[in-house]
Amino acid sequence: MQKQKDQLDGAIADLLALGEQFSEITGSERFKGAVDKLKTANAQRLELDQALRDVKASLDQMRSSTSKSVEQIKVARDQLSAHMNELQGGLQSMQTTVRNSLDQLNRNKQLVDDLSGRLSQLANGVNQLQHGSTALVEGLNAFGSGFHQLQDGVTRLYDGSTQLSAGLKDINAGQQELAAKLGEAAGMAAMDGQAEQRINTIVSPVKVTENNLHPVPNNGTGFAPYFIALSLWVGSLVLFFVIDLNKVVSMPKRPISYLINKYLALASVSVFQSVLSVFILHTGLGIPTVLPAINLYGFALLLGLTFAAILFMLISILGSDVGRFVAIVILMLQLTSSSGSYPVELEARFFNFIHPALPMTYAVEEFRHLISIGDAATIANDALILAAYGMGALVVLYLIKRKTIIHQLQEESVQS
Repeated sequence: MQKQKDQLDGAIADLLALGEQFSEITGSERFKGAVDKLKTANAQRLELDQALRDVKASLDQMRSSTSKSVEQIKVARDQLSAHMNELQGGLQSMQTTVRNSLDQLNRNKQLVDDLSGRLSQLANGVNQLQHGSTALVEGLNAFGSGFHQLQDGVTRLYDGSTQLSAGLKDINAGQQELAAKLGEAAGMAAMDGQAEQRINTIVSPVKVTENNLHPVPNNGTGFAPYFIALSLWVGSLVLFFVIDLNKVVSMPKRPISYLINKYLALASVSVFQSVLSVFILHTGLGIPTVLPAINLYGFALLLGLTFAAILFMLISILGSDVGRFVAIVILMLQLTSSSGSYPVELEARFFNFIHPALPMTYAVEEFRHLISIGDAATIANDALILAAYGMGALVVLYLIKRKTIIHQLQEESVQS
């Protein structure tokens, strides 16, 4: 760098001398630019020179500090070596002591293991002795209790034999007295001439008299209430296999009109088949009635409306397949619990429980009263119950399907 400094100073001096010799070039821009570049390079060189001096001073200071640190490290190393030697000697001594202690502990462990085994044997022996003594005490107690029971049993046996002997004597005396009284009674019975009547009374103390309150001419008439109700339920169910509930000719404007139109279409067919069935049975086959036949036709009409309403509600709410399946299940339950072919009082408790909850129960009872009994109060009560079944089914159907029908009517109105 000193060499470069001298060269740079020489170049600047030569350039200035050249400018003095040739004054015409001093005014040119190239000359002035060359002089400025040389001066700038000289200033940068001076900065580098100063930075070099600073670095040299820092290196000298660092070298001095490093020399001192090396000396301190040498001293610390010597001290650490001395301490390590002392520590190694202490560790060797400690190792020897630990080995001796381990040997002593191994010998003590063997003695303890031997002692533990003997103590375990002793404890087992004491436990066996304790169990044996407990069993002996329990056996002695059981023996004492059994001995007392035996003593009490012997005492009771003696008392019983004494009572038995006295009882046998009483029985013997009673037999003799009975024989005497029977002899006296036989003599009295022979004297009044009513011996045969007394014998008949003893042989048959109760007489059973059968009174047929509501006779029917044949089995067909007796089973007619059951089969009429059954046929009307099945006939109403068949309607829902033939008539499509989802198809309407003209869409009404209100949900109640929508349901009434569909129900009237179904109910008209159900009522027709109900009246036709009763006409064939009453007029064609001669099924009698104790009340005017108009009552039989009127109830058949009511029953057709009720069954159509119930099945309409089931199939509309549950869907075609599920609703028909539920209707068939209800039919199966009604066959057993309606008392049409067998008294429900003689059936299982379950059928007695569901008997008053199913509509066919009241239908069978109503037809039975119309054909052979004639109780007007029961007929009116059953008719009201069945009408309530039909109205209730329609109300439940309206409440559940109202929103769906409104939505369907709105869609239909938008499409139209």
